[in-house]
Amino acid sequence: MTQQFTLQYPAWFILLCLLLGIMLSGMLYYKEQRFRSEHSWLPWLLAFLRALTIAGIAFFLLEPLIRNVKDNIQEPIVVIAQDASESMVSDMDEEGVASLTAKAQALKDQLEIKYDVRSFSFGSDIQEGLVDSFTQKVSNLSNAMDYVEQNYADQNLGALILISDGIYNEGRNPVYNIDHISAPIYTIATGDTSIRTDLTVKGVFANSIVYLGDKFSIQVDVQAFNCNNQNTRLRLYHEKESGRELLEEETLRIDSDNFFTTKEYVVDASTPGTNRYRVTLSPISGEVSRSNNYKDVYIQVLDARQKILLLAQSPHPDISALSQIISNNKNYETEIKFPGDAYNLADYDQVILHNLPGKNSDVTGTLVQIKEKKLPHIFIVGSQMNIGAFNEAQDLITINSNGITLEEVNPAFNNNFKNFNSSEPLRSKLASFPPLIAPFGEYSLVSNAASYLYQNIRSVETDYPLITFQEKSGIRSAVIVGEGLWKWRLFDFLQHGNYEIVSEVINKTIQYISTKKDNRKFILSAAKNLFKENESITINAQLYNDNYELTNEPEVFLSLYDQNGEEFKYTMSRTNDYYTMNVGLLPPGSYRFSGRTNHNGQEHNDNGRFSIQEIQLESFDLQARHDVLTALAGGSDQLYYPENADALASAILEKETIKPVIYQNVKTQPLIDLKWIFFILLAMISVEWGLRRYFGSY
Repeated sequence: MTQQFTLQYPAWFILLCLLLGIMLSGMLYYKEQRFRSEHSWLPWLLAFLRALTIAGIAFFLLEPLIRNVKDNIQEPIVVIAQDASESMVSDMDEEGVASLTAKAQALKDQLEIKYDVRSFSFGSDIQEGLVDSFTQKVSNLSNAMDYVEQNYADQNLGALILISDGIYNEGRNPVYNIDHISAPIYTIATGDTSIRTDLTVKGVFANSIVYLGDKFSIQVDVQAFNCNNQNTRLRLYHEKESGRELLEEETLRIDSDNFFTTKEYVVDASTPGTNRYRVTLSPISGEVSRSNNYKDVYIQVLDARQKILLLAQSPHPDISALSQIISNNKNYETEIKFPGDAYNLADYDQVILHNLPGKNSDVTGTLVQIKEKKLPHIFIVGSQMNIGAFNEAQDLITINSNGITLEEVNPAFNNNFKNFNSSEPLRSKLASFPPLIAPFGEYSLVSNAASYLYQNIRSVETDYPLITFQEKSGIRSAVIVGEGLWKWRLFDFLQHGNYEIVSEVINKTIQYISTKKDNRKFILSAAKNLFKENESITINAQLYNDNYELTNEPEVFLSLYDQNGEEFKYTMSRTNDYYTMNVGLLPPGSYRFSGRTNHNGQEHNDNGRFSIQEIQLESFDLQARHDVLTALAGGSDQLYYPENADALASAILEKETIKPVIYQNVKTQPLIDLKWIFFILLAMISVEWGLRRYFGSY
C-alpha cells in the first residue's frame, strides 16, 4: 500500500504558512529580553516552537489530504457449468456416465493449476459443484447463463465452459444471454444429433379446471420419427383409485418418417377432485426410448357450481340482465321463476328476490323457507315492492316510505367498506353510470350492516345504502336499493365495449354472500392440490381455541397414504402459531392425508388430498441441439466434445487474454483526522508554555 499527499490549494501556500509562523513568532520573541538572561538559546527554542505550531495550524487550513492506494490482484476465474438433466445420459450406460463425469473433473483439475475454477450444475435449479448423477427433470440453460451473469459480472471472469447436450425445455433461448456475458464461452457438446426412431406423445392439452357433470375435450398430439409404415395403438385412460378405466382406443397408421397428428376426445367430468388421465402409445420396434410413449394430464373437477334462483314479482329488464351477467360466470347457473311457478328451494344455493315481497304477491312461505334453510339471499328493492312487507321480512334495513314516490339515485363508494376489494376501473367509473330508481323516504340500518355503496341523490352524497350486507347466524344477506340494473349493463357496453364493471359489482355481491364462514377449529391443508415431482410437499395445520385464537400447544399427528395405501406417520412441527410439515419429494401419484390432535379434552380431525404430476420433459426431446451450443460459443472453433476435453484445457491455459487484473482501492482522508498530529501540536504548545512558566513568564 502506498500513501500520497495532496492539497486543495497550490503547494506554494505552504511557504505562506511558514512565513506566517515565523512572523508571528518573531513579533513575540524578537525584542524579548527576559529569557536571554537565563540561556541564550532559550528564546530561539521558544520562537521555533511557536512558529512551528502556528505554521502547522495554518497548514491545516489548506485542507491537506492523504490518499492510501492499495493494489489488489484478482486471479482470473474460469466457470464450469454442467448440465445435470436426465437427457444428458439418456443413451449412456454406467461406463459412459462415469467417463463423462471423470472428464469433467479432469478438466477442472487441469485448469486449477493456473486459474480460480468455480463449478456448478444446473437443471431445474442451480447446485454448486460438479455432479456424478444426472437426475434433474428439466433443462434450463438460460437460468444457468443468468446465474453466471449475476454472480460473476463484476469479477475477473476469464472463460465460461458449458457442458451440455444443448437441449432446453424450460426458460428462454440461452442465445439471448450471450451479450450479457463478456467472457468467451466454450462448450463441450454431448448427446446424439441424429434423428432416431422414436414414437412420442408430444403433448396432451385440456382445461385444467372443469365442473362436475360437464363434458370437456382432451387433445392429444402424436409425433413419430423414422417409423414409416408402422402401426400403434393410442389409448386414453382415466386413472382412478379403484383402478384404470379405458375411455378411448384407436389404431394410428404412421405414413411418413416425420409423422404428426392430433386427436381429440370428449370426456365426462364425473368425479370431483383431481383427476388423472393418461394417454399411451403401444411401442414399435427399434424405438430409442419408450419413456415418452405415455403422458399424463391432471384435471381439477369442481363440485362448486352454485344454482341461483331469480325470483321476480313480474317480468322486468333487470331479470334478463342479471341472468346474463351471472350465467357468464361458470361458478353459477340461474333459473328464473315467478311467484305462481313451481319451485323447490332445496334445489338452490342462493335466492335473489326482485321486487318481492310485492304489492300483488304474497311470498311469505318462501321467505320462511329461506330462513329455515339458511339460504343466502338478495333483496332488490324497486317500484313494485311492498315496503311494509319488506320491512317485516328482514331486519337489515328499514325504509320509511309510502312506496309510491320514487327518485333517482346514483352510486357512491363507501371508503370504509373492507369486506372485499374493488378494481380501480370500477371505483373510478361507476359514479358516471345511469341512476337507479329507488323509493323516496328515510332509510335506517342495523348496527352490524356493512354498506358497499351509498345513494348519491341529486349530486348530494348521503349515508342511505344502495348496496348493503349483513351476516346473522352464519347467513349472509344483501339489499340492493333500486331497480334499473339493466341500464348499467347497456351503458357499460356502450362506453367500454364490455360488461366488466357491472359484472364485477353483481358477481362480487353474489360471491360475498355465498361465501360460508369456516367455523372448524382444526384445519389441515396441503400447500396446493397438484405438485410437480421435483417440488417439496408441505402440509400445514391450524388449531383454534374456543375464542378462535390460533394456538399450537398440543401435538398434531399426520398420516400420509400413497395410492397403494401405505401409511407414513409424522409429527408436525410448530412454526409461529401454526403447524407445518415438509415431507420432501415424493413419487408421482395420488395421495391422501389425515391429521388429528387433542385440545382441552376434545378430539379434532381433518383430512385432504393432493396429487403429484410426473415431469416428462426430458423424455420428449432426445435429439441433441449442438447448433445452440455452437451459437453460444460464437462458432465451431470453441465447440469441443468430451473426447478432446484435454485440448480445451490446453487452449484456455495458453490464452493470453485470460490473465490477472489489478484493482486499485483508493481511500482518501483529511490529514487533520490523524490524531497523532493533534498530539504533536499539543505537545509543542505545552512545551512552550511550560518553559515560559518555568523561566518566569506568564
